[in-house]
Amino acid sequence: MKRNQFIYTITLICGLLITSCSQDYDMETVPGAKGQLNVSVTDTGVQSDAKTKAATDKDYITTFANNDKIGLYAVKNNAIVDGFENICLTFNGTNWTSASGALQYTAALEGASFYAYYPYQSTNPSFAAASATPFSSMVSSWTIGADQSGDNFTKYDLMTSVAVTATKASGNDYALNFTLKHEMAMVVVTLPATSYNLKKADETSLGVYSIPTSGVSFTIDGTATTPYYEATNGNYRMLIKPATATTLGGAFNSKT
Repeated sequence: MKRNQFIYTITLICGLLITSCSQDYDMETVPGAKGQLNVSVTDTGVQSDAKTKAATDKDYITTFANNDKIGLYAVKNNAIVDGFENICLTFNGTNWTSASGALQYTAALEGASFYAYYPYQSTNPSFAAASATPFSSMVSSWTIGADQSGDNFTKYDLMTSVAVTATKASGNDYALNFTLKHEMAMVVVTLPATSYNLKKADETSLGVYSIPTSGVSFTIDGTATTPYYEATNGNYRMLIKPATATTLGGAFNSKT
């Protein structure tokens, strides 16, 4: 699982169901290949509208882990390049590779624009090659599940890129450097805990002991929702659709 850390009350973020790669492209021997096409992926970090916070904080960057998967498209002349429709790339801790290994940069890819999204889905998502915003339909139709606990949270973390072009790297190789942005909105809720300052009889401090709140529950638009709980700071995180009217309800310690 990736390391996701957040502090803002409302931020941009989201997700999609992760599925295994089902496409098997044979790219090891490609006519006209000019070299390997190496891919790197980062994200823009967590964004916030809070006026007292930095717009982006470097501590809240997604770190991709082994077996994370992205989908890759190549577009040229407003059409998807043959063989580059929703290619599944898997991260091995160092590189992003297809089921056949490293991608090859060919003459057909010269002048093409490349797009990536996370997480990968095997059934082709909505992608409009002729549009300046090809992922807009995917974003607008995104569905967030009610159970966002544990690893489920990252299943709904939809991220997309803008168009990038391949740049010459070392030797005959080319590089694609994607910066993904989070598309959904996120609510972070911090509930009060009961804290005790413990001391010995001689007033020597033994530190602080905290008891978290009990009976915590949440609803989003009336639907019971299980949030992601971050044990290190006691925060609860929930993803919601951005730019929509959303009602958040909750209870703790028998109080609504």
